[in-house]
Amino acid sequence: MRLAVLLAFCAIGYGAERQDINVRVKNEYSVCVKNEYSLNPDTIRYFMLSLTSYEKELGAVFQYRCDSVSAAVVTIRLRGTPAGYQNADALGAVPAGNGNVLPKLDVFCDPVRRMLRARRPVTPSLEGWALAKVAAHEMYHYRWQKFGHQHSELSEGLMTPDRLIQGFQEIARLERQGN
Repeated sequence: MRLAVLLAFCAIGYGAERQDINVRVKNEYSVCVKNEYSLNPDTIRYFMLSLTSYEKELGAVFQYRCDSVSAAVVTIRLRGTPAGYQNADALGAVPAGNGNVLPKLDVFCDPVRRMLRARRPVTPSLEGWALAKVAAHEMYHYRWQKFGHQHSELSEGLMTPDRLIQGFQEIARLERQGN
């Protein structure tokens, strides 16, 4: 049911290229996705759909848009490239302040696309899946306030093209559940 509501939202919510999307994390915080890179609506739809595969691990529940955001908001910015002071090959980044992970997370679309192209042609569904995987990794840093990396799917420090597309077939199952 919740996924069907999400798909309905995605189908009607992407008229403009730059669209903000709000993700409510149950009883904890809201996550606002800012499409600063102006990704196409299909890629954004698959990005949001793919994030649902991390709901249990992250405790995320997708409910409403950024225009109804509460005071405690985490922002995931979908950007083209890292800033000049960041590693040019980074797929994402989290800023720090006073020893904490701050609630402004970045996902870099161009390095993700380069990595995907190393294995297969980039489609909206594959790109959305990969961007969601990077976003979930950055959300891991914020949610658990950890800068370091471990060896689980969400906390892996070194992403390879094969790891980035691992589980991509999951998108078909998620689409079927939404129908």
